[in-house]
Amino acid sequence: MGSRKERTPRKSGILRQEKSKWLVVCEGTKTEPNYLKGVIEFMNTKIPQDMQLDVTITGMGMNTTSLVDKAMELQNLVDRKKREVLIPYKYTIVVFDKDSFSDNDFNKAIQMCEKEGYIACWSNQAVEYFFLLHFFYCDSGIDRKDYKQKIDEQFASHGCSQKYQKNLLKIFHIFYQYGGFIRGNQTSKENS
Repeated sequence: MGSRKERTPRKSGILRQEKSKWLVVCEGTKTEPNYLKGVIEFMNTKIPQDMQLDVTITGMGMNTTSLVDKAMELQNLVDRKKREVLIPYKYTIVVFDKDSFSDNDFNKAIQMCEKEGYIACWSNQAVEYFFLLHFFYCDSGIDRKDYKQKIDEQFASHGCSQKYQKNLLKIFHIFYQYGGFIRGNQTSKENS
């Protein structure tokens, strides 16, 4: 019998994800930032403190390509500061609505994000459509003028006395508490 080669010891320990800084640049100045701040707060309650998300959310009041241009400007500012003590953002996310902007403008914004390495997120037609998805799956056309009424109907049918208003500070928490679909509990009338 030949000699047995000694085994290389396994590396012990688990690789841990490093904490990274994220920049989220939103079209809306309050509604989207309020919602996303709630999402980040919620997610951070579910993960260890040393791995919690460090996200800067900025509402710009701009749309599509001008929003991507602003994200590039902010990222360039961070890149210039990189040599200082400041830590640059690892990810940049640009959030906008399809709205009534031309397909050309909308597609150009997405292409700009891809070229710069940004993550493009959008809702069709407005963020309120996305909000409805907290309650039920919907792939039919709903006109944007009907979103508020539909959200109010869902709030009422789930026992929430709050009426939907743009810029609600704790909007994510309301959707999480009353919107069953996000938690996998599809109890709304639309899914019965």
